[in-house]
Amino acid sequence: IGKVSEEQAYRLWNMGNGMLLVVNPDHAGDIVRFAQTRKYEAKICGKIIKKPEIVIDTKGLDPKRLTYKAIL
Repeated sequence: IGKVSEEQAYRLWNMGNGMLLVVNPDHAGDIVRFAQTRKYEAKICGKIIKKPEIVIDTKGLDPKRLTYKAIL
């Protein structure tokens, strides 16, 4: 409606991520399953990498891979 590009939307808004937990990847699956037993919608949304950037595969009307590089 607002004619905002997906790139701008992902840069400015949380895009549906109400809350994120950063956890040890060895325990991520268990934490997701526990949250789901409590009726929370939970999923693994990404991983931490050494590279100073964020990579997002969008799922909107024009799916694409967005990369945001850190300004150091």
